[in-house]
Amino acid sequence: MNARIAQAKKQSESGHPEEARALFKEARVLAQTLSTDARIGPAEALLFVVEAQAAAGFYEDARITLEGFPDDFSRVRALGAVAHYQALHGKKAAAEVTFQQALVMIRNIAVPWPRSLALYEISGYQAEAGFFVEARETAESISDPTLKKRALARVMPSNKE
Repeated sequence: MNARIAQAKKQSESGHPEEARALFKEARVLAQTLSTDARIGPAEALLFVVEAQAAAGFYEDARITLEGFPDDFSRVRALGAVAHYQALHGKKAAAEVTFQQALVMIRNIAVPWPRSLALYEISGYQAEAGFFVEARETAESISDPTLKKRALARVMPSNKE
């Protein structure tokens, strides 16, 4: 799978988007076939694929890969990565929409710890993308006090201990 991702990145950088897309698709299929007993499971492997697709600017392909994630927590992390790359590529409005989709999806996570962890992840992506006000708001909404403190420190460096 990693070899396919590396080949796809090279194809994308060389101006061969269709070849890159085909290789990313192969990587997605390989990621979905990983056993949950493997060193990394399907969710982590799919996250690598989504990140690489988004980094290459293939946002729609990344969204197709998102459909293969086994749970909302994993999909939220992947949406955060997509939004991060959208912002890096100058697509701030699209990134804002994608962040909002992730925040809506977080509401579906019923268990407090994974919900807090998802909010933590998104607040970090928001800060990295330059959405500092939104990152702080997201960090403030974390229910776990330890993660909340860490998120606030991460999005507002002056709050670090």
